Amino acid sequence: MARRKATAGQLVLVGALAVGLGYLLGTWALQLLIGDAPAPQPKLPEVVGAEGEEFSQNVAEAPREQPALERTPEPALESSIPAAEESVTVEELAEEPEPETHWRVVVGNFTTREQLEAAAKVLSEAGFDVLPKGSGPYFIQLGVFQEKERAEALVERLAAFSYPVRVESTTL
Repeated sequence: MARRKATAGQLVLVGALAVGLGYLLGTWALQLLIGDAPAPQPKLPEVVGAEGEEFSQNVAEAPREQPALERTPEPALESSIPAAEESVTVEELAEEPEPETHWRVVVGNFTTREQLEAAAKVLSEAGFDVLPKGSGPYFIQLGVFQEKERAEALVERLAAFSYPVRVESTTL
């Protein structure tokens, strides 16, 4: 008796045929068992008392058994309708709002880290909240204010110290 060696291609073909035949026989057997039963419908959530709510367009609507209540349209206010010259363009809508300008008080222009730490210690002991900054030249930030007048008032309080003080505008 001569034995034949099966090649890899023949094995793959036989395996694919077996899987396909199994799929066909399985679906045929399920059809015999189930018949033409309707597919189960997904249960939709019931919304109660959601007057005025906005919902996503991706949610399927459930069939309604009661007719919807008719709403009488509210008269439009003339002030809510923009005039033609007041209309907003797409480009204007795409623009980001301008950032708010704030004011910060900056103390010093130190060349070494040691000078920065010494000044920070003096100001901290005097009751100020210091924020050392920079990587050379170094400086100390003493607060951020919405009103420039408040920043300038802090500069006047710092006049007792012999450090150079300035007010800078910044955006957050």
